[in-house]
Formats: sequence, structure tokens, C-alpha cells
Amino acid sequence: MLTFFSGCNKSWNHLNNKVKGNSLNFDGIDDQLIVPNYEKLRLHSGTLEAWFKITKKNGLAWHALVAKELAYQITLFDYKLTGYDWKLEAKNIVTDSIPINEWHHTALTFIDSVENGCQLYLDGRSIGKPFKIHILNHGTELYIGSNRFNPQHFCGNIDEVRIWNSVRTPQEIYLNYLTEIDPTSTGLVLYYKFNEGLPEGDNQQKQFIQDETINNLTGSLYKFDLKGNTSNYSSDSPLIRKDFFSISAFAIKYLWVIISVLSIVLLTFLIVKLKTRFLIKENIKLDAIITERTKELKNSLSQKEVLIQEIHHRVKNNLQFILSIIDMQIMIKLNVDNSALNDVSRRLTAMALVHELLYRQENIERVSSVIYFNALIQNIEKLIESNKIILKYDIDNIAFSTSQCMCVGMIMSELISNSLKYAFINQKNPEIDILLRQINNENDMELTYKDNGIGFVENNTDNGLGSTLITAFTQQLKGSYNYNNINGVLFFLKFRI
Repeated sequence: MLTFFSGCNKSWNHLNNKVKGNSLNFDGIDDQLIVPNYEKLRLHSGTLEAWFKITKKNGLAWHALVAKELAYQITLFDYKLTGYDWKLEAKNIVTDSIPINEWHHTALTFIDSVENGCQLYLDGRSIGKPFKIHILNHGTELYIGSNRFNPQHFCGNIDEVRIWNSVRTPQEIYLNYLTEIDPTSTGLVLYYKFNEGLPEGDNQQKQFIQDETINNLTGSLYKFDLKGNTSNYSSDSPLIRKDFFSISAFAIKYLWVIISVLSIVLLTFLIVKLKTRFLIKENIKLDAIITERTKELKNSLSQKEVLIQEIHHRVKNNLQFILSIIDMQIMIKLNVDNSALNDVSRRLTAMALVHELLYRQENIERVSSVIYFNALIQNIEKLIESNKIILKYDIDNIAFSTSQCMCVGMIMSELISNSLKYAFINQKNPEIDILLRQINNENDMELTYKDNGIGFVENNTDNGLGSTLITAFTQQLKGSYNYNNINGVLFFLKFRI
């Protein structure tokens, strides 16, 4: 317990004295921090991070913060944060000119040769559009505050340089940019805090920068003035030091707030957890009830579908029985005009066919127009073979309701019957064309019927019965029709499905 309070007191004093981390000052002339070309720095994807403060502007256009020539870098062009593609020699400026004497955090996430694989960040937030870079060569050292081949010397302070071998997410960058971090963090390859030197003091013995990670990627200070009281180490840093192996000062000062918040969070978590368990149990019960009800409804629906199919089957059988009687009557009276019985037989066939199709298929509400009308026309063709009439037809595949299918079938049957009886008087090449199509990619349908006979004479259609039936079925379809007698009959029927 004494050890605990001793550590707390130490952290408290640490905060009150405001012991900040150091930063490294670059003179903008020849100061460079050079890191050997370690294998772990030859990255093709990763993340760079650094804090920087411009203290004076010099005449250079480019200023490198962290740069590995021909590979990856964070740079300023005309003091604007800029991405650069070595292969295309193209720069991507993402900020306005950054003012002097202000600390800013910057980061670069990159993936080699991937479209939109790079993103720059300023003060924890992404800035500018994603861009692409090409890594051409990993043969040079890593430079901080300058670049290998070109004079790009930075004038100002740099702090907290971090290099990761993974592409950090925006959340990870934002949550960690304001503080020092644990050097054992997963994916952290290099971590320079710049805390080892004595600010404004003699640092002749501090000619190297120690990597905080276990990789020990040491860097060398080049051209820095490390003698006397002109040291390039500075106490000017945006971050307060953080000891990862003791209680932080922030946590001690606001311990009661932290405990209260944690207690509320824990209590909320427990309430949510209990409520979630209760809801899960209730959902399981409801799922079981719904499953059972669904099963019952499916069984009931299946039984009703079977019954409806059986009804269609019986209606079809009854119509077939009536048709058989009519056919027998026609056969008995061979020398008598049986046209009326033939018309009745044809109409019953059109109706029976609908019930037969509904009985045979699983869908008991809709009938395929192609299947129905192909079957209907095949029956009609038996009637017209003896008359040597050419019948052409083109039917779009539409799902009709039972009543719609029967109405259109009856209208088509009446038209064909009328043509057979009255149209082809002394016609050498009789022909009938039928087109049923969907128009305007909507629910509008159009039936076009044409023959090359003498034209439509209304009084010749079973003493007007045919016309009456066509009108009645058109009304049932809530449609409209018209026709003309130019070079035969041209009949149009429009309706909606």
C-alpha cells in the first residue's frame, strides 16, 4: 500500500512540475538524423508519424520531415504538407501553408503501387484525397529532418517519430497522436522520443538516438552542435512524458472521476448484459411460437392449394365431359349444320384449357401466356388445317390471372372462328397473324389480330353473338378495342394486367 501511494505521489509531482518530453531542433542548414538502412525499415506498406514545428522559413522549396529516398516520406512543399510519387515525380499538396511556431502532428499511411493506397493526416485527422505512390528502391538510409540526395533541410523542431509495419486505421491514429505510446505496441518498428538529451546543455556524449522498441534501430546525429549550452535538444515539446510502468499523473489527479466513470460504464454494461440475456430468451420463445405458427399456416395453405387444384381438375373434367357429349352429337348428325355445336365446343375448350393448366402447375393464381396460348392455338390449328390457312403467331411470356387468360383466349377464339367462317371467300392464300405483346415495359398489353380476308362483317358473327362476347370480355378486362377493314381485318385490343 505504501508503495502504491509513493508511486501516486511521484506521479502527482511529475504532473505539477510539468515535466515534458524533449524535442530535437534542426537548424535548416545541415542538421540531419541518419538511420542506417535496417531490414525492418524496408517497408512496402506501413505508417509514418511525427510531430513538427516550423521555427523559421528558409529559401528551400522542399523540407523533409521523415524520408527514405525513392521509397516513402513525409515532406513539406512551400510549407504545405505534400505527398510525393517517386516514379511519376508527381506531388500531391493537401494543406495550406502551415504557420511557424505551431506544433502539429502528421502521419502517412501507404501501400506500394496501390491506387488510393496512401493517405496523409494532420493533427489526427485525414486530410486531402487518397493518392498513389511507387516504391522504387530501398537502398538508402532513413533521414529525419532532411533527405539523402537533395538539400531538403528542415528548420524547426521534430518530436515523437514513429514507424509502423502496418497501415494504421484513422481511429488508431486519432486516439494515439496526442500522447506518448507504449513502445511494445504491436507493429511498431521504430520509435524515437528524443528524451535522452539535456535541453540547452552539453550533449557531447549523446550523439545517437535510441530506439524505444526492442528492435534497437539506433540513429546518428549528423552536423548537430552538441557542445556547451547550444545543444539541439529542446524542452519545447507538445507531449508530457508518460511512464508506462507506473500510475500516470493524470489518472491520480482525476482518480475519483475515472472511478466514477468506470463504475457507471460497468453498471451500464451489466444492465445491458442482463437485458440482452432476457431479450435473447424472449426472442427464442417468440421464434419457437412463430416457427410453430408458420408450420401450421404452411400446412393449411398446402391443404387449400390441393383443394383448389382439385376444383380446377373437376371443372376441367366436367367441361371435357360436356365436350365429349357435343362431339358425339356432332358425329350422330353428320348431315346437319353443326356450326353452333362447333362454336360451343370451341368456347368450352378455351375455358377447359385454363383449368387444366392451373391443375398441372404449382402456381394456382397465374397462368403463363406462352403455355396457354400455344396450347389454345394448337387446338385451333386442327380446325384450320382442312382450310389450308397459314397461322402465324408471336406471344410474349406474361403471367396472366385466370380471368384475364380466359377473357383473352375467348376473344382470340371468336376472332379466329369469325375468320374461318366468313373471311376467306375465294382467297387463294388465306393467312392469319396474331401478336400478343407487352408494351412500354409496363403492365400495358396489346393483342393485334390480322387476316387477309374480306374484312370484318359484324352481322356475320353468329348473328352478333361473337361481337357481343368480344365486347363483354373486353369490358371484363377493363380494356378497349378497335378494328378496320383495310385489306382484311386488323383488330387491336389494349388492356392492363
